[in-house]
Amino acid sequence: MLQPRFTFQNIPISIAQLHDFLKELPLFKFYDEIERISKNPNDNPTECDTLTGFNTLQEICYKIVYILDNITQFSNLVDVANNNYRSCKYLKYLVQEEIEKEECDSYTLRSLYEALNKYKSPNGNYECIFEQNTNTDTNINHTTKELYYYAEYLYWIKENLKYFKYRGNKILPIS
Repeated sequence: MLQPRFTFQNIPISIAQLHDFLKELPLFKFYDEIERISKNPNDNPTECDTLTGFNTLQEICYKIVYILDNITQFSNLVDVANNNYRSCKYLKYLVQEEIEKEECDSYTLRSLYEALNKYKSPNGNYECIFEQNTNTDTNINHTTKELYYYAEYLYWIKENLKYFKYRGNKILPIS
């Protein structure tokens, strides 16, 4: 059994390291929860078996499936009106980051996306369709993700502004 390496130093966490008040917002808390969940999946989903021989992709598959198994415990941090739009979008970017970090071959990536889309979460009410990004320019992909996350932080700041105060040159959560 492959033991997934849970090393999440993704963009939202990195951005929040620069400004402590961002750690109080739902976007950071969502990624923090992903980072915090158990590091060892209980079992290997059979959907990921199709990736045998592609250890890196199989590891990513196990990691994302494990997150999907547990997502309903914390997706409510970012999802409103009982839809999973935001959490699913965040997961898609997480998959993309993992793929870029490992520099996976685009030809074999199709198998990863097929495996993830075949997986049926025990949480029948949660569905996320993963689509392979066909843009091969990783600089554009990275910039797009960064801009998206900055926009998300701005959205969450706007939504939660009443819970913060400005003191001196710092933004602090209201206790």
